[in-house]
Amino acid sequence: MAGHRPVTSVARSAAALLLMGALAAGCGGSAPSAAPGTNLGSFPIAYPPPQLAATPVARPGKLVLLVMGDAARAEFSDGTIAVVKASGPDFAYQGGGTPAASSRGTMQLTVQVESGRLTVRASDLTALNDAGQLVPLDVQPASVTVRAGSKATLTISGVFISGDSNLTWAPPGHIVITWDFSTELD
Repeated sequence: MAGHRPVTSVARSAAALLLMGALAAGCGGSAPSAAPGTNLGSFPIAYPPPQLAATPVARPGKLVLLVMGDAARAEFSDGTIAVVKASGPDFAYQGGGTPAASSRGTMQLTVQVESGRLTVRASDLTALNDAGQLVPLDVQPASVTVRAGSKATLTISGVFISGDSNLTWAPPGHIVITWDFSTELD
């Protein structure tokens, strides 16, 4: 046979691998997707590992703005270092009918001191609602001192209107961390 080359073992191996790959692609075992192009069968998709965001550092005079639920590392000039996290707010379900114009929400402020000691007072915390009005807060305990290697949680509650609000922690008159959150009462 003129013009034909003999098939080598390398070419046979390559053809066999391609055939096995094609067969494996059709053996995903899942039902066809309703949207074209969304069924990827059984092939694993390699994603890069998630990058852990560094904890932002807050210092007196250097404000850190976070979303509710995030933590920041607070560093003070006296060497005190603490990780501070606010979470919440949780609202009591009103149920049925017309949504309430406002509702009492409860948040938690967790302070874990790495070095030094830190006193957190109710007067260090303020909240603003979507209308820019101060929200009176009830903080329990009203004051707590946390030493290195210890953690404390304060419970904060206030009546919030629907919309965006924020909670600010400003120990001894310096704004350090502000958490932003949304209140949906419907």
